[in-house]
Amino acid sequence: MAGLMLGCHGINHGIEIHDDVVDYAEEKVGQFMRTSLAFDRYSFCEPEFVVGNCLDISPDVLGYDRIYCGAGCPNEHKSFLTNLLNINGILVVPLSDQLQAITRTGQTTFESKNILPVNFATLVVPVESKGLKSMPSRLPPTLQAICRGCIRKVISDK
Repeated sequence: MAGLMLGCHGINHGIEIHDDVVDYAEEKVGQFMRTSLAFDRYSFCEPEFVVGNCLDISPDVLGYDRIYCGAGCPNEHKSFLTNLLNINGILVVPLSDQLQAITRTGQTTFESKNILPVNFATLVVPVESKGLKSMPSRLPPTLQAICRGCIRKVISDK
């Protein structure tokens, strides 16, 4: 879903602590790309998955425009996730039994909005940091992906 919203010019990273979930996600993305009419009709940013803990990301990682966290975040780790945002970036995260949208408005300022009450399993907090193997590269889209996006646009405009 995120890949369709981002289009062909985005960066789509997924970080998951369980390797079997990453395998399943990669299988489903491949199936979507092979069989879905939406893949042929709309531009798509293919996700790149990493097995690891999102709380072990290096704080030096370049910022993100959007982050979705699919597990309840302990309050003491909220600032870690919000600091991964670019200015005007939005973090959607379950926090204190509320799904919140947190927007980074400046270098050290944030606005928070409760969306709805939720109950999520809590993020696994690392006992000791193992660090991610590496985050996927943030290279520009390949020429093939750009051409595919342009061809789709020409076809859809007709």
